[in-house]
Amino acid sequence: MLIDLPGHGKSDKPKVEYTMELFARGVEAALADAGVEKAVLAGHSMGTPVVRQYYRNHPTKTQALIAVDGALKNLIKDPADIDKIAKLYEGDFKANVSKFVDTMFAKGTPPELKERIRTAMQGAAPHVAVSALRNMFDPKNWKDDKIEVPLQLVLAKTPFWNDEYQAYVKTLNPDADWQMIEGVGHFLMLEAPKEFNERLLTFLRAKGFVSP
Repeated sequence: MLIDLPGHGKSDKPKVEYTMELFARGVEAALADAGVEKAVLAGHSMGTPVVRQYYRNHPTKTQALIAVDGALKNLIKDPADIDKIAKLYEGDFKANVSKFVDTMFAKGTPPELKERIRTAMQGAAPHVAVSALRNMFDPKNWKDDKIEVPLQLVLAKTPFWNDEYQAYVKTLNPDADWQMIEGVGHFLMLEAPKEFNERLLTFLRAKGFVSP
């Protein structure tokens, strides 16, 4: 089940604050509407703090969490740096998004995939992108509370995900399944779908969520 978070895709885009809490409530509304009582939640990029917030709100409804190239720790704490990142989405939105997207790929990413992602991101509502980005760095999203359900991280091999970060993840969940994929960028599930799916299914089978 794929979910368009509030402000994303075909969901409504009102002029409100797009917080991780709002997104988590959107996930709950979608699951309730579909009659899903318990779920394994996978979040890519900003989706990682979203699914973690859902878990905080609904621990008994969360079977497992999967962080797809997304952080469980605030890696950018200086407000000035956050402001710089947010400003990438301001002004000429499409041009700035295009430049930002170019930094997210590996050298071998097919041009057609780059253009597909670029077009999708340029089609976002600017007020949603700016609000969500700024609110993602709110300190209340980055508490060091334990994650007591199965946890998997599927990450592109980059300097962001170093030994220090892995050690931090182990303080949240000592049994976290740590998976690195080489030669891919931020959109690893699209750049290496076969390898990504294999890592995901191996984890889900090991935890009993998918039949062998």
